[in-house]
Amino acid sequence: MGSGLNLSGGGALRATLPGVGTLMQLGWLVYAAAGIALAVYFFRNDQLARQWGNRLMVAALIVQVLIFGAIFYRMKSPMDINAAIHPGQHQAFGAWLAKRSDIDPATLAPQQLQAEGARWLNQNASALEISFNSNPVELATILTLIACTVFVVLFAWRGAAMLEKLPNLDTLDDLTYKTVSVAFPLLLMMLVTGAVWANESWGTYWSWDPKETWALVTWLAYAGYLHTRIVHGWKGRTSAYFAVLGFIFVLFTYLGVSFLLPGLHSYAGVD
Repeated sequence: MGSGLNLSGGGALRATLPGVGTLMQLGWLVYAAAGIALAVYFFRNDQLARQWGNRLMVAALIVQVLIFGAIFYRMKSPMDINAAIHPGQHQAFGAWLAKRSDIDPATLAPQQLQAEGARWLNQNASALEISFNSNPVELATILTLIACTVFVVLFAWRGAAMLEKLPNLDTLDDLTYKTVSVAFPLLLMMLVTGAVWANESWGTYWSWDPKETWALVTWLAYAGYLHTRIVHGWKGRTSAYFAVLGFIFVLFTYLGVSFLLPGLHSYAGVD
């Protein structure tokens, strides 16, 4: 597990927290096993597979909570931060230090950048601190995964009771429409203010960065929902597909883009 290290001037490195990576690997294995079991139940209507799938989802939730606790325990425990930073990051960090000193990293040999990054870390290790502030997306990802797992577990064990307490489909459809009607102009405001901020930070209002592009795609998905609803009168299941698609795009824009697609908003390597 890598957690951001805040450094003066806005740079960031990733440190390995002992034991957290092992818990994460265990968590993904449990999720995979739960997914296989639930898939067997879905395609074969195997009730035993359903039971095991539900049990494994509970186990996955427990592991996720342990991961969350282990991260903060390790962050607060004394540790050799310099030793927790993989040497493979030294060169990239050396390049960041060069840019910070108005030196073009291309003019320096990789060995020089590597040595400079290692030297700076050796001299300043005592001043470094582990923090999620440089990478809030990782924290949001863990919390989102825990929340989704809680929902799946509750629905698996109390699905019938939860469905009985939900409003009727017409009420849910109307509530979705009203929610999107409020969210849509807020998303537009986000795009506009984000473009203004980008111009102040990078000198351009729009650069087709993956985060910008997917934010626009999300806005267009909700625009499609409202258009088909208002102009064509779509309601019910067909209209709900647009709303669900928009929500999936929201999650991918906030979480997926940051980890999967390279760009100005990526959270891998040196920021």
